[in-house]
Order: sequence, then C-alpha cells, then structure tokens
Amino acid sequence: MKLTAIFVLFICCLTLTGQYSPAAGTAGSSAIHFSSPLFKSWAKGCTVSRGFIDMTDTTFTFSQAGTTSNRAFYGEPADAVGVADGLSCVSLGDRGIAVCSFALPVINGPGFDFAVFENGMKSQQYPYLWFLELAVVEVSSDSVHFVRFPSSSLTSFDEQISGFGQLDPVKINNLAGKYIAGYGTPFDLEELKDCTAVDVNNIRFIRVIDAVGSVDSLFATYDSEQRPINDPFPTPFWQGGFDLDGIGVINQLTQVPLIHEGNTDELLVLFPNPVRHGMRLFLNHASDARIVCITDISGHAVPPFTFGEEVNYTPGIYFVHIELNKKLFIRKLIVAD
Repeated sequence: MKLTAIFVLFICCLTLTGQYSPAAGTAGSSAIHFSSPLFKSWAKGCTVSRGFIDMTDTTFTFSQAGTTSNRAFYGEPADAVGVADGLSCVSLGDRGIAVCSFALPVINGPGFDFAVFENGMKSQQYPYLWFLELAVVEVSSDSVHFVRFPSSSLTSFDEQISGFGQLDPVKINNLAGKYIAGYGTPFDLEELKDCTAVDVNNIRFIRVIDAVGSVDSLFATYDSEQRPINDPFPTPFWQGGFDLDGIGVINQLTQVPLIHEGNTDELLVLFPNPVRHGMRLFLNHASDARIVCITDISGHAVPPFTFGEEVNYTPGIYFVHIELNKKLFIRKLIVAD
C-alpha cells in the first residue's frame, strides 16, 4: 500500500514537471504587455533573411497584391523596429532569420532582460487554445558568435499540428511566439552567463530563427532536449512562419562610461575623425582596446577593421563599439566624401 502511494505520487510529480508559464492574461503568466514601463527601449535595426513558405516543396509559390514568391513576403524589416504594438510585423517563412540591433547593449540585470513579440491569437474554435508560431532566440556581442537560449517544447509530436492548429503555452518555454499579439515572451540572460562566446553584459544583436514546426526529421527544429518543436505546419502563405513584431529591452547599458586615469576623465578618441575613404584610422588607446562591432546609422553591422588599417566604408555615420578594461565604449565615426 505504501509503495503504491509512493508510485502514484511519483507519477503525479512527473505529470506536473515541465509545465511552464500559462497564457497571457492568466495568473502566473510571464507575458509582458508592450505598454509596460519595464521596457526602456526597442530594437533600432533589423535585417531579415526570408525562408520558404513551405520547406517541403520549395517550388510552391503564393500570390498576393501582384507579388508571387516561394518565400514569405509579408511586411518589411522596419516593421520589427520600434514599439511592438501588434499593428505591423515581418514574416520570416520556414526557418527564416531576423537579426535585430540596439542603440545600447542589452545587459544581464535583475529578472528578465528583453522580450520578443509575435502576433499570435486566441482560437475561437474548440479546444479554444492558441494559434502560435514559434522561434528560437540567440544573442551575440559581436554579430559573429551567437548563443542560443535553451528551450523546451512539450507539445506532443506524435501527430503534426496542422496549419491552423492550436498550442498550449504551458507546454512551451524559452521559445519566442509563446504569447499572443501585444504580449512579449521574456528572456533572462542569466541563463547564458557561463557561455564564453558572448558577454551577457554587452548583447548588441538578437537573432530570431523561425521554428519550422514540422515533426518530420528532414525539416524539424529541435528544442534543447532534441524534441521536434511542433507548431502549425505547413503555412504556405505570404505570412508564413514566425511574424516578428519587435523586441523590447528591459535591462540595458544606461551610459557610455569614461576612462578614469587619476583625477582626469579622458575620452576615448578616434582620429582622424571625420576620416576619408582610404585613410587609416587610429585610437589613442589602440594597444589595449578591441573593436567589438561597427554599425551604420540604421543599426546594421558592417565588416569591422583593425585600428591602423584603411577605412573603406561608403560616406556616412557609423558607430564603433570598443571594449577597453572590460567596459564598452561607443564612438561616432564620420566617413567623409
């Protein structure tokens, strides 16, 4: 009898294990509304590489408003920039990719550090769950080395969720798109603090990759436990795949620090500045500093250079992100005609 009771308790614990935060608007949900004062800023730049509307048949096309394509084509990258109000988004397609950049680095602060927004919705049909399209999320300090957040998808993969199928958020963790439009899925950089490929106090880029949704091993995206992420598939429309509405920043670097030498505050100086195409650029602390990344006025990363090398950028304004003494500095660089 005692063994039976223990076994029943064990089974109950297994049933409860792995149940995650519930839907937006439900008690205990981690969903954060876009109007929350928690958000200090929003993505300033976004580049997108569109995926196919149906990876299982890459010749399949969809036509809308005079455009025909075998890749998703709803929205523009600019629709993922700024406040995620649920009114506009950019569709990624199957395994499509969006990389967002920020005016100031995202840092590992108290609680959640940023949130990703999609345009999911509550279903009006039985069993009245949610239509959600999911994506994995990665972060980078230099736009080259990315680290993926561990994720869990406990949705059964015995049968494929249909293109208009429904999901339950309590079976989903650390996958963007877990919540309906207007509510962000939050992420905590503390989970990545032991990863040497990124500096969790200097996250400059966030990459969102559509989870295809297929349970077929030829096309599936897997969670951290190698379970296929089962979500609506196929979605062979111009709006197919994850629909990125925006990324809100909760914890960010609040100011660019100065170098302290004795009682004097000395600015880190690029020279010459402005610089002309083909001229060499130098830094007054070049022996100890390194360039983390360089972005243009739109926040897009451009190929970096080494101090003392020739600058071959087109004329315009750029921002050089420099690490010195384990601190981040951002300096404006003007490339003249």
